[in-house]
Amino acid sequence: MTAPILSVDDLRVSFPTPHGELHAVRGISFNVAEGQVFGIVGESGCGKSVTGRAILGLVPPPGRIVGGRICYRGEDLAAKSEPAMRGLRGRRIAMVFQDPAAALNPLFTVGSQIVAVMRQHRIAKGGHARRRAVDLMGELGLPRPEDVFDRYPHQLSGGMQQRIMLCMALAAEPDLIIADEATTALDVTIQAQILELLSTMQRRRSLTLVFITHDLGLVAEICDHVAVLYMGRIVEEGDPESIFHKTRHPYTEGLLAALPSGQTWREPLNVIPGSVPSGTAHITGCSFAPRCASVMPRCSTTEPPDVRFAGSHRAACHLYGDDAVPGETP
Repeated sequence: MTAPILSVDDLRVSFPTPHGELHAVRGISFNVAEGQVFGIVGESGCGKSVTGRAILGLVPPPGRIVGGRICYRGEDLAAKSEPAMRGLRGRRIAMVFQDPAAALNPLFTVGSQIVAVMRQHRIAKGGHARRRAVDLMGELGLPRPEDVFDRYPHQLSGGMQQRIMLCMALAAEPDLIIADEATTALDVTIQAQILELLSTMQRRRSLTLVFITHDLGLVAEICDHVAVLYMGRIVEEGDPESIFHKTRHPYTEGLLAALPSGQTWREPLNVIPGSVPSGTAHITGCSFAPRCASVMPRCSTTEPPDVRFAGSHRAACHLYGDDAVPGETP
């Protein structure tokens, strides 16, 4: 089996708070194959964005990685110094953030910010960098890219700003991009355009994409493999076919049941009962047990096993055991 481009092993991230340690990521492990679109999905506060930031060493202080390994092409990123990570960010691994208006510097033109990425990583400089930036902007569908190059972020629409963020992510020709809720702040029409751009660039440049979202519909449309997070843990993982049609974990079932459909637009939406426990709470057993319709006594006392099914499908749940089919490590 080909070694994964990205391997996360027992990653743990915590934030100290006045009420105790907040455990944002509680020991997650996954592998991302080269050229794959790997989806990380879950509701707000489940640890998706923190996981993405941890990969690039961008966990906001006072948060910190307290355990685990993050290996990119066999190198442990968690053990690298900040200067070493600065050389890697953008050049080998790039990130597209949720809110482009906040991520772009309002004091500089968007073109100069794209060029700055090229200069930082010695891809191009001077007039050559400008030409490359303009060509990239045109490739990503920005109208009149020569004019847009000299505009400031506030002079662009949300969709154009997100295209600029994609330009910055692609400027140094990385082979892995982390897209953190990259379409959430956009209206539905622009969201579809950005999603199509991501898919097109991923195929055209043979990129590996980690796609972080709360939208299961987008996961079904773009991803080759999916990890479902709940309270900083992966509760289910597999290809979209398995996740959507052979669902194993009650939390994933709840997420799918909550999706609106055209046939039920007059009816109330399904919801998962209860609320997500506090991240500072000490959890014994399954973190989803208080909200689970299939809860058993052992769910509240014993951490669920990581049960593997056919292929790369796995779920952390006490419901399964004898019917599981041994499979290869995802």
